Amino acid sequence: MDKYNLEELEIDDIESNIVELRKKSGYTQEDLADEVDVATSTIRNWEKGRTGLQWMLWIAKLCAALNCEPSDLIKLKNR
Repeated sequence: MDKYNLEELEIDDIESNIVELRKKSGYTQEDLADEVDVATSTIRNWEKGRTGLQWMLWIAKLCAALNCEPSDLIKLKNR
């Protein structure tokens, strides 16, 4: 099983990834905020790298440690 060095695992340009994926999906910041049930300012802050990204790093580290995908950890109901 391939393992990441969890001490060196960092978020790689997640801000740009969020913007790119949001736009590819045809969402405005407001639309995406409604979809994920957060304030528009939260989406804006994520896209600017200001706040709230630490939990994403924890999920990435947890997935690396367990050799799984985020969807293996988090199951959405009614999707």
